[in-house]
Amino acid sequence: MEISNSLAVIIFLACIIVPIWWLVSSGNKKKKALANKVNSLKAQYHINISDSDSWDNVMLGIDKAARKILWIREVDGNDESLVVDLGKIEQCKKVNVSRNVNVGKVSSQVLDHLGLELFAKDRAEKPVLLDFYNSNNSYIFNFQLELQDKWQKLIGESLKS
Repeated sequence: MEISNSLAVIIFLACIIVPIWWLVSSGNKKKKALANKVNSLKAQYHINISDSDSWDNVMLGIDKAARKILWIREVDGNDESLVVDLGKIEQCKKVNVSRNVNVGKVSSQVLDHLGLELFAKDRAEKPVLLDFYNSNNSYIFNFQLELQDKWQKLIGESLKS
C-alpha cells in the first residue's frame, strides 16, 4: 500500500513539474534566440546598446553615441528587425489606436495598437513604426504604456543632441 501511495505521489509531482519545466525551458530558448539575433545585428551595424528593454516578443535598444535604434520583433516564427539612424529622424510621436466596444449597456475602450512613429527629415520617406503592442499578434498588455513614454523621451533627447 505504501508503494502504491508513493508511486501515486511521484506521478502526481511529475505531472506538475514536467509542464512547468517545459514552459521555462522553451521561454529560455526564445530569450537565447532573441539575444543571438540582437548580438548578430549589433555586430553587423556596429552598435553598442546603452539602454534596452524587452517584452513579449519585442526588444528595443538604443546606442546613444551612434544615435541608432535597434528594434526586433518575432511573430509566428519570423523575425522582423529595424536599425534606425536617428540622425535622419526629425520627430517621434506616440501612436495609440483604440476602439469602443459595446457589450449590452456597458461601453469599453479596447486598445488595438500602441507604438512610436519616427518621421524622417526627408518627407519622401515613410515614417518608421516601432510596435509596442498590437492586438493582432500579442495577447498580453502590461507595461507598454510606460515603455512608450520612456522611449519617446529617450528618442526625443537623442534627436535634440
